[in-house]
Amino acid sequence: MLTTRGIAVLGALLAALALPGQAVAAPPPNDNRADSVLLPDFPSNVHGTTAEATVERLDPQVSRCGRIESTVWYRVEAAPDGTIVATAQAAAGFTPVVRIYRRGSSSIQELDCAAANAGGKAVVSVQAVRGAGYLILVGRRPGTADGEFDLRAELFLPPAN
Repeated sequence: MLTTRGIAVLGALLAALALPGQAVAAPPPNDNRADSVLLPDFPSNVHGTTAEATVERLDPQVSRCGRIESTVWYRVEAAPDGTIVATAQAAAGFTPVVRIYRRGSSSIQELDCAAANAGGKAVVSVQAVRGAGYLILVGRRPGTADGEFDLRAELFLPPAN
């Protein structure tokens, strides 16, 4: 025989089971540096999001452009000579932070970074070394909302001799 308290607990459990569960979205596939998206040629245009993105324990979180959260990664393999320019155009309400790193055998070195206001454009550039690998990190400023962006990577060749 159920007591009044037992009936109340049972009713609460049944009500909880009847409510739809909260959906948990997966992070973007390029959430981790090891899963960076290859930008195979120039120019490259990709649409991205920081929704549900995380920050890995070893992600560089602070630079001269400030802190960064909700990071996603892109990469350039074996770059040609020239200047690589990466531009993140943010959707309304998204405050992008973009950084570009040169990949070493066991580390990465930040070469340039930029941040923009909500809905703005953040642009980074690097004088590429032939054969070197580069990483482009896109995230958001702390305390702001995740959002979508369009990333364009371009190569500007050095002048002919």
